[in-house]
This record gives sequence, C-alpha cells and structure tokens, in this order.
Amino acid sequence: MTKLEGKGNGTMDLELTFASEQDILDNTIASTVTYAAGHGPVDVRVVDPLRVPDADFELRVAGDDADL
Repeated sequence: MTKLEGKGNGTMDLELTFASEQDILDNTIASTVTYAAGHGPVDVRVVDPLRVPDADFELRVAGDDADL
C-alpha cells in the first residue's frame, strides 16, 4: 500500500518498507511512502480472492466538503 497524499493513520500501527525509510533518511522527506504488507493505515480484506481482477486499485476517502 502506497500513500500518495493525506495524513493520519486510522489508529493503526504503521510500518514502512525499508525503501521508504531509506528515502526519508536520504532526503529528509518523501513524496510518497509505501507501507509493509498488513501495516498500512487501513485494513483491507478480500472476501473472495478468485473474483478480484488482476488490477491496481486506488482508495480515496473524502470528507463532506471535499472537492471531487
């Protein structure tokens, strides 16, 4: 799971990949961060894995006043 923008952790314990940690150490800041599998800000569960297409997915969460 890669965060492209936003803030917050959904009260989850987060763990970055080694590459993301190294990017932050090398550059002081990272434009995107990638979380280790199972350690991101949202808990994603697949109920029927055989029906999930081979694709990239994007999750967007917006408040009531967000421009969509």
